[in-house]
Amino acid sequence: MPIEQRDGYRLWVGGPVPKGSDGITLGSTVIVRQGKDTPYLLRHELVHVRQWRRYGVLGFTVRYLGSYVVWRVRRKGHKGAYRRIPMEIEACLLYTSDAADDLLCVDIGGRRIIKKKNYY
Repeated sequence: MPIEQRDGYRLWVGGPVPKGSDGITLGSTVIVRQGKDTPYLLRHELVHVRQWRRYGVLGFTVRYLGSYVVWRVRRKGHKGAYRRIPMEIEACLLYTSDAADDLLCVDIGGRRIIKKKNYY
């Protein structure tokens, strides 16, 4: 699928995404699996676009991978280390703050928050 230019970023649906992920952001390009381009995932990835702009290529990479490595050295598994990366925590918190209104259950850093549906 072609890369679509959007307001402030490029979206590539169906592009190469690492195993176990629904999306990845490289600079101002958001790549998501086919069928996974939900508003919630795009919100999450757009936080990463802003982080890339804030820190630049080197700053983002060092912060992101450095944090991941620190947590792996502290004997956390892949998911445990990933969920402790400050940039992922920021993206999860910012995206879920808007998304939580529409979701019954959201995942913030490995903890589940169950929202009860209000039928009144």
